[in-house]
Amino acid sequence: MTELESYHFGEKISHVEYHPENLSYPEHLHRSFELWFGETGEFLLTIDSEIHTLKAGDIALILPYQTHRVEAEMENSGHIWIFSPEYLEDYLPLIKGKSFLNPVIPVGRTKSNQLYDSLFESNSFFRHKAALYEILYLYEQHTKLVKTRGEENILELILLWVSSHFQNEVTLGQLSEDIGYSKDYVSKVIAQKLESTFPKLINQYRINQACYLLANSDYSITEVASLSGFQNTRTFNRNFLQKTGHSPKDYRKNARSRRKEPTLIRFDNLYYQQLL
Repeated sequence: MTELESYHFGEKISHVEYHPENLSYPEHLHRSFELWFGETGEFLLTIDSEIHTLKAGDIALILPYQTHRVEAEMENSGHIWIFSPEYLEDYLPLIKGKSFLNPVIPVGRTKSNQLYDSLFESNSFFRHKAALYEILYLYEQHTKLVKTRGEENILELILLWVSSHFQNEVTLGQLSEDIGYSKDYVSKVIAQKLESTFPKLINQYRINQACYLLANSDYSITEVASLSGFQNTRTFNRNFLQKTGHSPKDYRKNARSRRKEPTLIRFDNLYYQQLL
């Protein structure tokens, strides 16, 4: 099973930082970019079923909706900067249906430290953007984009379509027609890769959108329900409680109380910690 982490990232310009040590994490994917810096030792990154080694002085860039997992076979440490696609909005058309031939590239400790400072030690949006475009230039020098293979490409097409249409009343037939595959095949990919169904996938995106709006906007509960794709507040409240264990009102209250907590999290355990 591939876990769809819909909380990475919901909307607009967002990023989060991790500093893993000896991290192992199962296969997953999300709509964000994921940027890795090797610090000590080595990480084994499996990206779209191919294994790559990340070591000190290397960086790895995982594209939106690429499946990936990480294993630690020795003592190691690194840094992860996960950021929403909106940071590189003009780059997105270039990578649709494609992936890097070599997603891990050597940049050296000096350049790695410079990029780290620009991303992790600065609060400047423009410094962040400058560093990310410098990284794209480094990838242009070290590797190339190639067409994504088979089911990885189909899964990406499915998730991109769902992320653009979940606020509307949609059907599996519309999805399959728009991406050019049969309903049976699309349903099979969703079931095999995500252990889900089309309605559950749509609902997951709607709940995630609602979580984002509840935590980051002043829209009323009724407005949040409508903006998230629910036809009425009653259905929204029932689905939200079932999926999150909280009412929308309580979720908003709890999410806002956590805004005061640091967004920079260091962890030594085996799993990512979910951020709201």
